Amino acid sequence: ELLFPNRRQPDKPVYLSAVSTKFASRWPKISQTLQAEMKSLGFFDEAEAGRKQRIERIAILLLVAGFGLGVLGLFFILSSGAALAFSGALLLAAAGGLLIASLGMFFTAATWIPTTPAGAVQRKRWEGFRDHLKAMTRAEQWVDPALLNHYLPYAVAFDFGDAWTRLYRRQEMDASLPWLITATGEQAEVSSMIAAVAVISSIGDGGPAGGAGAGGGGGGASGAG
Repeated sequence: ELLFPNRRQPDKPVYLSAVSTKFASRWPKISQTLQAEMKSLGFFDEAEAGRKQRIERIAILLLVAGFGLGVLGLFFILSSGAALAFSGALLLAAAGGLLIASLGMFFTAATWIPTTPAGAVQRKRWEGFRDHLKAMTRAEQWVDPALLNHYLPYAVAFDFGDAWTRLYRRQEMDASLPWLITATGEQAEVSSMIAAVAVISSIGDGGPAGGAGAGGGGGGASGAG
């Protein structure tokens, strides 16, 4: 509903090409919905989110200041006079320090997930589930086809859908996914399913989806129990 809110024909098929074009434009709404769900479950810490935003703002200010000092320092160095050149070198050193500090703060903000203690516990549970699925893709033993089909959406969400679909090939089995049909209306074969997963994974690799992992992990954790 978030991707296609105005659909008047619920039974009309959804094409992956339409999903890829709609996802980026609908991402702000999807992100807001995920945050609202996390808040309702008590997993999202607004105070921590505010601190993260302040760090991001400070990092931007340091970046701008460092860039300005760097330009001014180069101007002094290129000017005639030893005193100005020395001052320019000091400015460049200060600019380098500000840029390094800015990058450090950007990294801190990027890895800062504003969850409550309860949200952190759920996040750990989802990370354990992710590691379990990843281990299944590397194992040599036979995997129940029902598990392959059931966990396929999770594997795609965790960004190893391609590795998951290789299990189908390794076991030489057919996928039974009633929700995936070809353009002719027939049940999709394994090759079609693999192609679909590749397209969906490429959508997830886009800029906004990168942030979905943290938000979606907390919001969806209500079903992880």
